Amino acid sequence: MYNRIVSDAIKFEWDENKRAENVRKHGLDFPLAEYVLSDPKVATHIDNRKEYKEIRHLAYGLCFGDVLCLCYTMRQDVYRIISLRYTHDKERSKYYDNN
Repeated sequence: MYNRIVSDAIKFEWDENKRAENVRKHGLDFPLAEYVLSDPKVATHIDNRKEYKEIRHLAYGLCFGDVLCLCYTMRQDVYRIISLRYTHDKERSKYYDNN
């Protein structure tokens, strides 16, 4: 089952089972992705850590004072969320160094 959220300017969708797993594993719920992408200093790049079936993006942005990492793919104008987690120290440092 998929869920779709439309905010003022950003459209999201995700798999509900993946969302529940993400909340259990990382303690973060997918609707928080809107805060990451709305950060004026959000840093994004293509996730090339391994070969995926589709292009994956990583976005680093602030959410209530924490730097989070959002992994997503684009399906036309919709952000399909794969995962959302807290950043590691190195990722957090890169975010602050670039801003």
